[in-house]
Amino acid sequence: MQPERHTTADIVVTGLGPTGSTLCNLLGGLGLSVLALDQEADFYPLPRAVHFDDEIMRVFQNIGLSNEINDKVRYNPGMRFVDAEGNTLVDWPRPAGLTGNGWRSSYRFHQPDLERCLSDGLKRFPNVQIKRQHRLLTASENNDAVKIEHQCLATEQNYSTTCQYLIGCDGANSSVRQLMGASVDDLGFHERWLVIDVQLKRDRPDLGDVTIQHCNADRPATYVRCPGNRRRWELTLRDDEATHDACDPENIWICLQPWITQQDAEIERAAVYTFRSQLTSHWRRGRMLLAGDAAHLMPPFMGQGMCTGIRDVANLAWKLAILISNVKGDQQINENLLKSYQQERYSHAKQYIDLSVQLGQLINTHGTDNTLATLQLDKASTMKSPAPQLGRGMQAGDTTHSGKLFPQCVLNDGQWLDTTSPYRPMVIMDPDFAREIGLDVSQNLDKLPIDARIYSIADHTELNAIFRQFDCKLIVVRPDRYILGAANNRQQWQQLIATGIF
Repeated sequence: MQPERHTTADIVVTGLGPTGSTLCNLLGGLGLSVLALDQEADFYPLPRAVHFDDEIMRVFQNIGLSNEINDKVRYNPGMRFVDAEGNTLVDWPRPAGLTGNGWRSSYRFHQPDLERCLSDGLKRFPNVQIKRQHRLLTASENNDAVKIEHQCLATEQNYSTTCQYLIGCDGANSSVRQLMGASVDDLGFHERWLVIDVQLKRDRPDLGDVTIQHCNADRPATYVRCPGNRRRWELTLRDDEATHDACDPENIWICLQPWITQQDAEIERAAVYTFRSQLTSHWRRGRMLLAGDAAHLMPPFMGQGMCTGIRDVANLAWKLAILISNVKGDQQINENLLKSYQQERYSHAKQYIDLSVQLGQLINTHGTDNTLATLQLDKASTMKSPAPQLGRGMQAGDTTHSGKLFPQCVLNDGQWLDTTSPYRPMVIMDPDFAREIGLDVSQNLDKLPIDARIYSIADHTELNAIFRQFDCKLIVVRPDRYILGAANNRQQWQQLIATGIF
């Protein structure tokens, strides 16, 4: 039987890397019909990204895959920046305890393991269709829909799909971005680095578990302890070093000589990357939007490239669900939702890009003292993980805490907060205020586009303690776990309702 040549879907996603696969899991869980396209026959089998943080594990928890992923990762105890003599310039420890997100602050992972978990997760959703070896050809839109043409690379057969929204998670060379005509702003960082992944043949505990950034003017380098027997080194290439020579095994072992020899390890992968800092000017045109590397690139010195892409889609998926359900509703709400995506995510991503570039300057020993001053650090000082607020987008009611992450805690029944309401809005309130505004705390807001869960602080000791710190009577937490706003009176509650999240 011949496959159907024309199909329909709520959402088309291009690119099935970690960002695109996470988006599909989010959308699948919200019940939307999704078509996902990827040019490759399978996910890439060798290492690439190696780090994510507690907020990203919280996203994985909300798509129901944290247990599977947690079995594949390694806790990362931190990062240290050292000079050519091995003296500590900056220490960035990651405590072993749980953070406010309910997870450890830093994880190392093997990307094929992560992609396999995300791919297996998609099998739960009959409403998500995967087409690998499919290339996006064209996209045209009107006020109501986007029509795309795509080609099966194996058969050269063309297909078309009509969808409500097209999301480009298709990387730095994004086809969707090109179809949108969006320009890319170069933020100035542009360096070639040799990335070497090895598997140890024998135990080398002396290499250590902490990530080391060697701030050495002769050859800046990074050492990364990955899961199992995998280790990674990243080393800068000088202008006179040819890219095609850098990956020659003889050269690789010369570069690794300060740490290991051929008797210690086997080379799993070596590649030259040009580390860049870029931001796409417009993340949306009509019904087409960008996420992940299609929207931004940053040097890897914070390990936040993939994390930033996953934050993008956690921000976007629930908004798409409201837009789909509200297709004939208030168009101003729809437009505000669409605008809020870049408004919130652009400045948030840029803060990580800027800090990654500054750390790159420190590693390259370009004005070390000045760079430390820019980072508001002294030599041998301790650095803390940043926690930027979202840019000003969807805010309502009392906005004092809008755009901040709401902590996760254990409820009185022993469950973690997010587990009781995965990727759904939460209304957390003082029961006296609930009675004042006529809200039944025993009911969920199940008539909404995305069902909201109501929590009375009187029922949960830890939640009560967290809530009291915000000094308000009600807090609305979005599905991505950022605070929409708070309320201290009926008018502010009505302003929160008017955003469309309800």
